[in-house]
Amino acid sequence: MGGAACDAAFTAKTTVKSGEALIKSFDKSGKVALLVAGYNAEDTTKAATYLVNKGLANTANVSLKVTSATEATAITA
Repeated sequence: MGGAACDAAFTAKTTVKSGEALIKSFDKSGKVALLVAGYNAEDTTKAATYLVNKGLANTANVSLKVTSATEATAITA
């Protein structure tokens, strides 16, 4: 993401708005690392709950926009 961001700055960097969160996986030296970040603390918690309940394949380069603790859509681009 290129540094810390919150509120409108977070949306500008990620297109994730209030009520949403981002889950993104990366290859880090042959291992998969995860970024879990919401527009605010409540949205980050929602994304963490989504991960606990739904899981995520151990695959790098996956991006999801989380809209609830049970729903997410793939981000492509």
